[in-house]
Amino acid sequence: MDTTTQIGGNHYQMQYQPIVFIKDNGLSFEEGNIFKYLIRYSNKDGKKDLQKALHYASALTPNFKQKRSFYPILGFTTLNGMTTREDIHLIYKFWIAINTSDINEVNSFKYLLEDYIDGYE
Repeated sequence: MDTTTQIGGNHYQMQYQPIVFIKDNGLSFEEGNIFKYLIRYSNKDGKKDLQKALHYASALTPNFKQKRSFYPILGFTTLNGMTTREDIHLIYKFWIAINTSDINEVNSFKYLLEDYIDGYE
C-alpha cells in the first residue's frame, strides 16, 4: 500500500500521514478512526468529524495493552502544525484514554469531546 500518495482532498496534506502514524503506533481500528477524525476536523468536516470521533470513542474501554510514550503523539502534532492549545489538549486526552486502565480517563476524554461538539460553531 502506497502511504505517500494523497487521494483527493487537502485534509491530509501532512508530512507524517495519519495512516503511517496509526500503523507505527499499533492503534486499533477504533483508535485509528478517532485519531483520523480528530486530526482532520479543522480542515475538513468540522463538527461532523468530531461527531464521528465520538461515535468511535463510544466503543473505547480501558484496555491497557502497553504504555505508549507521549513522544510520538507530540511529534505528530508538532510536525503537522497542530498548534492551538485546544487541539493539543484534545489529542493529549485521546492519547491518555487509549493508554489507560482507568475508566475515568476514558470517560474524561469522551466528555471533553462532547464539549467540543457542543461548543463548535
